[in-house]
Amino acid sequence: MVHSQTLISLWAILESFIHMLAANVMSNDTNIRQNEKIRRIKIPLIDFETLDSQERSYFVIRELEQNVGASYRKGIGCFESLLDVFELGGGLEENYRRDLLELQQIRHVLVHRRGFVDRQLSEACPWLKLRMNSKINITREDIRKYFKAVNEYLLEISRRIVKKYTPQQE
Repeated sequence: MVHSQTLISLWAILESFIHMLAANVMSNDTNIRQNEKIRRIKIPLIDFETLDSQERSYFVIRELEQNVGASYRKGIGCFESLLDVFELGGGLEENYRRDLLELQQIRHVLVHRRGFVDRQLSEACPWLKLRMNSKINITREDIRKYFKAVNEYLLEISRRIVKKYTPQQE
């Protein structure tokens, strides 16, 4: 049970980080507002005016996620589709990408299926060789693997931020 809760929390932390990053970029990088995907967002003016600046950023982020279909993407694709809008998208080593796909899919099963393997998980992660309707078992080794993958992904995003926002010396 502890491992399951840790796994769920790990994905939530990653989601929260991506949203905070996107909101901070929205608030601090005035050039990003010229991005066509951001400019096309339709927002009711009355709703928007009642929000403070941070709430406005998060409102725009939620709209962007819908516009780029983030919730329909698997693994880190849901984050990369949003990061691409802010010119912070990029690659990640395949083994970490795969581990993060597992993390996302297993989290979904834990939250929405009480931990029982469904078709979505078995099709998205066939290498796990899970039986349909069997109870998922999260081990300490699994948690270590997912922590490492999340850490590597956050480091990669940090490198992208530094590359984008550090002035180039000639």
